[in-house]
Amino acid sequence: MYNNSSAVQQQHNRQVAYWLITCAAVIFGMILLGGVTRLTDSGLSMVDWKPIKGIIPPITQADWQA
Repeated sequence: MYNNSSAVQQQHNRQVAYWLITCAAVIFGMILLGGVTRLTDSGLSMVDWKPIKGIIPPITQADWQA
């Protein structure tokens, strides 16, 4: 029974290792993509970003007229 427990523990450790490697690869990819975006000035195309605008309806009459 001890060998079976050891095998399960090894499998669990391997799954955790795969998960950590995957997370590290995703983080590395995000950093790489951010660096490429910065170096190519691609992020400068959206200088005025208002994600909330358009979701919340205008509150005042002046806002409705604008």
